[in-house]
Amino acid sequence: MQDTFTLFEPLFYFILALSLIMLVLAIIPKYRSRFYQTFFGVSNLVFIILLFFTEGIIVEEFDLKGDEVTFSLGIIAVTINILAVYFAFRKRKV
Repeated sequence: MQDTFTLFEPLFYFILALSLIMLVLAIIPKYRSRFYQTFFGVSNLVFIILLFFTEGIIVEEFDLKGDEVTFSLGIIAVTINILAVYFAFRKRKV
């Protein structure tokens, strides 16, 4: 029986919470910033990819099973970041 590697799960919850905050800030016109949304979205994407690679290496090295929750949280966080960048670049209605 293989154990599941779940040590990165709190990191993905934290990234998801930050992504939701940035999405809310992108929707509110007063706090909308294209530079910050783009920078945060790209850096979050790079961080998520690095976490996935690191998790894959650890899982393979110690013969563990990957966690489905972290993968789902990573995909959801990437989707929310894309939405945040979209709302940041959306034209403001006058």
